[in-house]
Amino acid sequence: MASTSSSSGSIVYTYKKLVVPVSMRSIYWKYFGFPASETGEIITKLKIICILCKSQIAYNKNTSNLRMHLQNKHLPELIKIESQMAVDNTGKPKVVKKPIKLKNEIPLGVEETLGNNEEFYISEESSQVFQIEENDVDEDNVYSQVTKKMFPHVTAEESKSITDAIANFIIADLQPPQVVDGRGFQRLLVTLKSPCEIPSTMKLTYDLIPKIYKTTKENLQAEIYNLTSDFGLTLEEWTSINNQVFLTISVYYQNANNTAEYKVLSTVHVSPTTDSTSWEHIFDSILSEWNLDFSKITAITFATNREEILAALFNKGYTLVPCLEHTIKECTRLCFEQDVIKEVVCKVRGIISTIFRTPNAWDSLLIQESTTEIEGNLQLDNENFLMSTLNMIEQFVARRSIIENILQEHIEFPMKNGLELLESEWELLQDVINVLEPFKVTLMTLSEEKIPLISLLKPLLWQVINNKLNVKDTDSVTLLSLKKIIVDHLRFRYNDEQISTLLQIATMLDPRFKLLPYSSEEEKNSTGDIIKEMLTKIIEEHGPPTEEPVEKKHRISGMELLLGNYSFKKVKVDPSENASIEYNQFYNDAAAPLDSCPIQWWTTNRSKYSNLALLADKYICMPACATFPGKISVDTQNSFYVKRSSFTTDHNLLDKVLFLHANQSPL
Repeated sequence: MASTSSSSGSIVYTYKKLVVPVSMRSIYWKYFGFPASETGEIITKLKIICILCKSQIAYNKNTSNLRMHLQNKHLPELIKIESQMAVDNTGKPKVVKKPIKLKNEIPLGVEETLGNNEEFYISEESSQVFQIEENDVDEDNVYSQVTKKMFPHVTAEESKSITDAIANFIIADLQPPQVVDGRGFQRLLVTLKSPCEIPSTMKLTYDLIPKIYKTTKENLQAEIYNLTSDFGLTLEEWTSINNQVFLTISVYYQNANNTAEYKVLSTVHVSPTTDSTSWEHIFDSILSEWNLDFSKITAITFATNREEILAALFNKGYTLVPCLEHTIKECTRLCFEQDVIKEVVCKVRGIISTIFRTPNAWDSLLIQESTTEIEGNLQLDNENFLMSTLNMIEQFVARRSIIENILQEHIEFPMKNGLELLESEWELLQDVINVLEPFKVTLMTLSEEKIPLISLLKPLLWQVINNKLNVKDTDSVTLLSLKKIIVDHLRFRYNDEQISTLLQIATMLDPRFKLLPYSSEEEKNSTGDIIKEMLTKIIEEHGPPTEEPVEKKHRISGMELLLGNYSFKKVKVDPSENASIEYNQFYNDAAAPLDSCPIQWWTTNRSKYSNLALLADKYICMPACATFPGKISVDTQNSFYVKRSSFTTDHNLLDKVLFLHANQSPL
């Protein structure tokens, strides 16, 4: 007899098999069955289950709803069985087959909800595995060909291997668990591995992924709980395709092996009704959960403009640094929001779309491109990722002669109406490229770093503002205006005294950049004095005791009697003097190569600058960006953002999958 349990007025049945009584001989029963106990006893006849899609269907004592379900959901299978029935009726003796028995080795659940409108819900507790006895189905039936490959002789080890691989696939590629319900996905697995067992959506959602999350989180907590050094936090706001807003919170620190580490802690749903006080409690809760001491937070790199979130952090006394990648996005948005630019970009999209959907124009584009050495492809942008818009404009301008030729030769009126660009519009597109190209190079520089550190900010901003965006006599009126808008925004974001001081210290302690002319000598000297003051405190805290040890009296030797008056006594050095000596030695030492790792440099030279290394640990590991490391390049970023924003599942599962996606070792 099947086991039952009740909860909240509901009765839950657990069944082992799907069976069809012998008396039910309709061909449509081939794909349906009643839930039954291990002995074959039917538990309930109120609902039947489709073995193709696992849907539950009300049983009304005839097969009309069975056929209707096949017609709406599984038309190929319906055609096959009805075609076979037609063949059977052409004079051949009709063979009555045994009733179909669908076996499932792992329990599934049927939940009965009591009330005026009774409904039953099939909740699978485990994997989607069915077996149809070979004698009970036609050999040419599509589903039988698949299911016979899916189940027989699957060992526990093979089943676990496949199940783990599917779970890791969902985590690594940010795929919704519902992907396992797709028949295409199931057929793919059967083709690659026969036999195989596919975990259900519910098993992935409520069992497999939570278990992986629990194990990974416990291991990470064991590491972070022992963290004694200072660390940095990042906050990244992002929006899903269904307009739900989330905030991903991450930590950056230096591990015991003197390597920079980055870990996602949590992804929180952002409610518009959450005020700053509530956000303070949220941040306190997350820090407490990970045993992180808020007093050891060097700074927080943020990629959000929500006032309530920033107010909560400001009220806690944290130093807040704008994310460089987020700031670049804002500058790009300010550029493309200009009406005159917006209008021309829309025209560019129209020209590209027209060429793509006109066969002769498309063929001509391919032929003419083959005779040039233009790198990259002409393609439409993703309007949500404005760097892809810059790429589109660059590729468009690079093919100016080709596009003008195609518009002249292969596009006719009225399709060509309003698509031809004026000379002033071509110049405008070039101005956009000139003003935004430095940011593209900056993102490329950041993407080359394993973790872009905050010490990069000052040199990169100095290079962009004072070199790339410097005003020139040849600049057009539009270009001058765009440069001013962007430079003003950059200075507004980073010229705060607290932020500027933090960036100066981090850059001065980076052996790659300490000698670069990213600021005036006066600013460098002022920053040097701040570093010496902090270094003095470190020396006082970690230096030898101030009281001289009491020396034991010993017999005076003849040498001491003769030359004792001329011997040198130990002179106690002031901590501030020690700090100046150590800092000046570091500053005057040769700069490290620009492609070297500052953390490794400090590890190698720790014995040489023992006190300054402790100060460097505090500032070097701070990130310049809140974006996931490795997701900064334009192509990678677009792909990642599309996948993440499309993961429209419950918030709890989203938090777990993003946590595992970022923190698990690469497959």
